[in-house]
Amino acid sequence: HPDWSIDFVCVTQVKSSKAWRQSKIYDQVQGIGQDRLRFTDVLPYQQILRLYQEAAIAVVPSRYQEPFGRTALEAVASKAVLVTSGTGGLAEIGGDFAAYPGRQNPQAYADAIIALISDEEKRLSMAQQAYDRAKGLFEQALISEAYDDFVDEILSQS
Repeated sequence: HPDWSIDFVCVTQVKSSKAWRQSKIYDQVQGIGQDRLRFTDVLPYQQILRLYQEAAIAVVPSRYQEPFGRTALEAVASKAVLVTSGTGGLAEIGGDFAAYPGRQNPQAYADAIIALISDEEKRLSMAQQAYDRAKGLFEQALISEAYDDFVDEILSQS
């Protein structure tokens, strides 16, 4: 898909060098010119949001039981379709409108991404449905109101 590029924002707990991770990724994406791959370890928050706004697909492959999928929610709020492991809170964000590779390996993720690239109608539909769902579930005013009710309930029991 020559019109597509990839931005890797690789934050990991593993103590490996950036060069080592890049070489492993290049091995997995043979045939893609290195001019279409961009690597970053850590970015300021505003730049992350800009990347999400430019993205059609966001991949959040965490292996950890995420308590809440904020990264995934930010991607969905920017109308990027989500490809995720679904661990912990990531499934809460993706619901029925994310792609969950059955296996947690590079090939399974590549297959899920290629399927979304190849089916624009499905990709756009999933992104919109995920956005609509997230807006209904996680709208700030609703969350704030629920939190206020929770605090009031706790304080009334004291």
